[in-house]
Amino acid sequence: MTKIEHRPGVGFREPLDMNSLQPVPNTFVGRTESTLLLPQSPEVERYASVIERGIPLMDRLIVKEGIFASLDPLFKHFFSRDQVFEIDAIRRTNELLNLTKSLPGLRNVFEPLYEKSKASFFSFVMRTVIDYGDFVHEEDPFTDSPNIDKTSDFFARVNGRYINRDSVDAAPLILGQVPRLFHRDSPEFQEFLPHADKALKRMIAKMDSNNGWLSFNYGKLTIQGWMDSWDSTLHGDRNLDTHPVYDKNNNLIGHVPPDPIALVEVQAEAWQTLREWAEIHPDSQFRRELRMHADRLKRAFNSAFLTRDEKGFFFAQGIDGKGRQIKNQTINVGLCLWADFNEESIIDDKFIPDVISRLLDPAFFDEHAGIRTFERGQFEGYTGAYHRENDDQWPYATSATGVGIATFGQVEGANNVRKGNVLLLEYLKNFSETGVHDTEEHKRYNGGNGGAKHNGCYRPYSEDGKVRACQWQGWNIAWGVHDAVVLADESLKQAA
Repeated sequence: MTKIEHRPGVGFREPLDMNSLQPVPNTFVGRTESTLLLPQSPEVERYASVIERGIPLMDRLIVKEGIFASLDPLFKHFFSRDQVFEIDAIRRTNELLNLTKSLPGLRNVFEPLYEKSKASFFSFVMRTVIDYGDFVHEEDPFTDSPNIDKTSDFFARVNGRYINRDSVDAAPLILGQVPRLFHRDSPEFQEFLPHADKALKRMIAKMDSNNGWLSFNYGKLTIQGWMDSWDSTLHGDRNLDTHPVYDKNNNLIGHVPPDPIALVEVQAEAWQTLREWAEIHPDSQFRRELRMHADRLKRAFNSAFLTRDEKGFFFAQGIDGKGRQIKNQTINVGLCLWADFNEESIIDDKFIPDVISRLLDPAFFDEHAGIRTFERGQFEGYTGAYHRENDDQWPYATSATGVGIATFGQVEGANNVRKGNVLLLEYLKNFSETGVHDTEEHKRYNGGNGGAKHNGCYRPYSEDGKVRACQWQGWNIAWGVHDAVVLADESLKQAA
């Protein structure tokens, strides 16, 4: 029996005392009225709570040196991945507010916040970029942080701060986001360009050495995708020649795949970056090379990752070091739709209808909470898992997937996803990083049995009755505001 230990510094800590977390006061300097200048109408009222709570919190996340992952003191770090998703949500919200005529007051408040976030994100990128062409996974600016084991090698101390460089997706995410924030003639883009050259070449070299995939090996950070818990990326197949893993009750929960591991969403992020830079890089020969690599990756992806069952076509969670599919059905395929280039995805057009249909199927989609991290039915009886409990939802992933669903034509489906996401965030109160919606409890409540409160159907991620989910999570705040603004705008347009 293989026992996998939680490594020091990965983020595990003592259970959070929910009673010690007080609501963060609204300190947003642009808040001139209690409603942030939102129209007084029933169409907006249902979404106002998330917007009004979220924008002041977002403002507090953004500091001169970067955008914090959380306002929870134990997770007030800078992560490359989190910042990309945070600023992507802020950018998309700002673009919508500049296009719509229905929320002018909110637009005037939000624009300065967007400009502030751009400057902070760029400051972080340029401060932490690695000379050989990579970007850090995590920076802890507080040397006395309580959840760092200073005797471990998880963090390296650099300029008085703790840095972890184990990241498979920091480079493609940052490379893909910077051109969307800064025009190629801007001083920021020109300053970034030499680092982009190195990072693109290093990313291609890594892919060439790993059968064409952008992969990771087990290291100080065991799993380098956003689902970074040790049990999030296991083979569910039995009779594999890999190490079995058991839970605390000695039940088999999966097999450890051999590395290097190629994750489905990371390939999409790499493809989007290659396509983006194949259009904007100043060197025409390098542009052609980038396009060639992007096209090659897309062809290989739609062969190696493709799955098919009675529900149609979908894509595996990953490819292991022996070229075998890690066949779990995850929301990460939705992130492949989010990582588009000019409304093209790494997923072939002919498979996208099946992908969206499956993501909106009840096995994935809960109209009261969003899209589950893993499709239901894969891990029956396995509870208390950080990412793969049956009804586990990560709001940021739900929201980003909603963007992808809308991009490829299913606007109504995307808005239904957003409504579920806003409900979950509303009932979790503290913008918890992850939550579970108890669908059976919800049915009992709606059946009129009494006893159970409606919001009792929702709970943050817990272990042994103790809340362990990070609170005031930055990407959930940013994406929650995004979804609420989209829905408020849509409701006002329909009412006009």
